[in-house]
Formats: sequence, C-alpha cells, structure tokens
Amino acid sequence: MKNPHRKSNALCVVCGNPFYARPNLIAKGKAKTCSRKCGAEHYKKNGKIVQCKICDKDIYVKPSDKAHNKCCCREHADMFKRVKTAEKKGMLATIKNNEIYLKCENCGMWFMQVCNKKGPVYTKTCSEKCSHANFQGENNPNYKGAVNRGKKRSYAARLSISRSKRGENNWRWQGGSKRYRGSDWRFARKEALRRDSRTCQKCGSKHNIVVHHIDPYKDSKNNRLSNLVTLCRSCHIDVHNLLIAKSKKVKACQVAR
Repeated sequence: MKNPHRKSNALCVVCGNPFYARPNLIAKGKAKTCSRKCGAEHYKKNGKIVQCKICDKDIYVKPSDKAHNKCCCREHADMFKRVKTAEKKGMLATIKNNEIYLKCENCGMWFMQVCNKKGPVYTKTCSEKCSHANFQGENNPNYKGAVNRGKKRSYAARLSISRSKRGENNWRWQGGSKRYRGSDWRFARKEALRRDSRTCQKCGSKHNIVVHHIDPYKDSKNNRLSNLVTLCRSCHIDVHNLLIAKSKKVKACQVAR
C-alpha cells in the first residue's frame, strides 16, 4: 500500500506508475518496480520457465540459477538428488507414488529404498538371499575351483595314510621332544595297561597309573611288552630314585679306578 505522506521519486518499469523507493536502492539501481506483481513480471522477462523434474510443474528460474537441476519443492529436489546418486553408483532407480524404487541386480525385481538415521541406504540387492547369491561359487573373489572330495576311504586306508605321515615322514618334523617314545608307544602303552588290568605291580593301587620302561627307552629304544610294567606314581618315583642312586655309584667307581 502506498504511503500518502511520501512523495514518489521513481517510476515503475512495468506499469509506469510513480512510487516511493529508498534513496540507497535508487543509487544501487535496484528500485525498478512498484509492487511484487510488477516485480514478478519484470524478472520473468529475464529468467526462464522450466518444468519440475518430478511432477512436470512449471517453475520460474532466475538467470543465475541452474535450470537443469530445478524442482518445485524441497521434497522433489531431495528425490531427484537420490536418483542421481543411485545412477552414479551404477544402480537403476525410478520414482513411483512419491517413493524411490531400486532394481535388484540379482533377481531384477524393484524394491523400495530404505532410509535410516544417517540417510537413504543404497543397496544393490532386495534381500539377504540375493546378496549372498552374488558371492557364491565363481562370484566369490576367494573362489579357487570346486572342491573334489572324491570317494570315502575306509578306516584302514585312513589309518595307513596317517601313519605314513607321522614322525620323521612328516615334512614338519624337527627331531621330536625328549618325552617322545616312538611311533608305537601309544599302542604299546594301551596293551601294557590292559595286560596289568590298570593296577600297580608293586602295591596294587589303581590310582595315578603310569607305564614304566624296565630298561630306559633312551638306551634300549624298546617298547615291547616284556620291557614295560604298570606302576603307580609313588612306586614309579621310588624306582627312578634307585636307578639314579645306582648310576651315581657306577660313576663314582669309574672315577676311583
């Protein structure tokens, strides 16, 4: 509404009517129209009328704006941006009923795009089943050909293969530990326990049972049943103490000579 107390100092470019404008706007060359209606008509002459990318509605675009990315509202602008982002990621996207649908790479079905707290999620598959299918078989980067399991071997065949790769025949063999008693030690130990009914041959105890070499294994390398006897822990310690005492006497006699 015009102020009657102010004198008009400018002419409208569109309708030619005089109007009042602030002197600083006149100095800058911005006071050209008397009202919003005349201002809209004046700027339409310099700008362009384009269609919204989503709903095809006519929009006025200023010369300084980019007309190829213009939408009628923020919601449509956001939808158009999401479609462009999906295309950059190599995905097919479309808009239907104001919702964005993506195409599954595995089954080819269209599914609605999901949004979380961080924003829209760009998944290339519609479900976990399709996502796992992309990494099965030859699609898996770690695929090294199908596994050929062959025929199921018998127990005797598997046992012979296992024995052929034990001890010194194994490529990781490093000489064995001090407690190593040979490849047949486990079998011989079981047979000795079975023969002696898991009882100590000195005190008759059935607790803390061990199998003792009569002739030490480091000297005889003998795991035969005639060289094995079942003892309890305490009797085993007593036997070893006697052997140590005898070895000390033999060494003392050798030194005296």
